[in-house]
Amino acid sequence: MNAAALFDFDKTIINKDTGFCFILYSLKRNYLRTILAILLTPLILPLFTSNRTRYLGNSVYLWISTFGLSPVRIEKLRQAFIDTFLSIDEVVIYQEALSRIDMHQIENERVVIISGSSQWMLEKIFKKIGYSGLTLIGSNETRFLGGMVSKFHCFAQNKLVQLERKLTIKDFNSITGYTDSSNDVPLLSLCSQKYLVNPNKRCLKRFQKSFGQDAKVLIWS
Repeated sequence: MNAAALFDFDKTIINKDTGFCFILYSLKRNYLRTILAILLTPLILPLFTSNRTRYLGNSVYLWISTFGLSPVRIEKLRQAFIDTFLSIDEVVIYQEALSRIDMHQIENERVVIISGSSQWMLEKIFKKIGYSGLTLIGSNETRFLGGMVSKFHCFAQNKLVQLERKLTIKDFNSITGYTDSSNDVPLLSLCSQKYLVNPNKRCLKRFQKSFGQDAKVLIWS
């Protein structure tokens, strides 16, 4: 059987919002960047109320945190973040998630991590924890006026766009999906087996409305 397993990343495999953590880490390294971000926050927050504009909010914070840094310094910043981030006790990569990934790989299924997290973030984290053979699909960034901004936010409906660019979905006879977020209803609509990881009440209600009892709940810690 030609099968695939699709995993969200933030709060499905790891217990944090990695993009938010990176921006916070970057801003805290320079008080002027922190002050500018705080001053602009009242103007930025409304951008996060819509899936269509949230990438703009992400872009502003990302630009503030990287403006003036050369590509070499940005790469060093990214690596420093990964090394620090994964050493924090509060950051947990769910062993249950890794066990599921192992299981699907043993069954020779195509394992796809598809996330709003940046592509570089996925690549560095999985390299750090020693995983290979995965298809990693994340958000893209580009340089703009001396800083980095979001080029494509792999979020909600956009995940389907990115997935179609990387894979031919109709080639798979069976697809299993894992997520914590109701924003992944479009993604899990592709899946014959649907799993919700640590869903809150709002997320669970939306999934039940969309899929009835087809979605199974998993509690990972």
